[in-house]
Amino acid sequence: MDDATQKVLAGIQTRIETLLEEVSKLKKTANMVADLAGQSPLYADVEEDSKAVGPTRADAYYGKPLATAVREYLEFRRQAVPVEDIQKGLEQGGFDFDSSWPKTSRLRYLAISISKNTTVFHKLPNGMWGLNSWYPDATEKKKAKAKSRSRTVVEDENEKGPDADTPEPKLLTD
Repeated sequence: MDDATQKVLAGIQTRIETLLEEVSKLKKTANMVADLAGQSPLYADVEEDSKAVGPTRADAYYGKPLATAVREYLEFRRQAVPVEDIQKGLEQGGFDFDSSWPKTSRLRYLAISISKNTTVFHKLPNGMWGLNSWYPDATEKKKAKAKSRSRTVVEDENEKGPDADTPEPKLLTD
């Protein structure tokens, strides 16, 4: 594709983005008017977009460690969210995913990093992520279950004896 065509396409894309922003603003306004009139929102897709919006400041997570930024984002949202929303929120908040996090693997790396920090983050059965402090009963049950599993393993080893894995020697007979 030549330079002139690329410039034309870039101009068209910019115009489309501008128009989409204007349409979104108009939809939000229509929803607010409908709400004031006691009606349900006319445009549900605008509400969906607003749920995924990150913090109001574009630099809210800039320069912060990953765990701190994710925790602050979840506190901002006040609900469990999928890891895709966390990534989008961090990007909107200016989190610096450095070059060691390639764009194609960011979501995977983020999910792995969050899953390793079980003292702060809690994965719900539906795949959403929240803060441990929001689910004290669930995290206590998880700890108790892990503790009972480790006791069972130790008890099994004690019953078998220290050389349980070693086969019993056979006597050689002539």
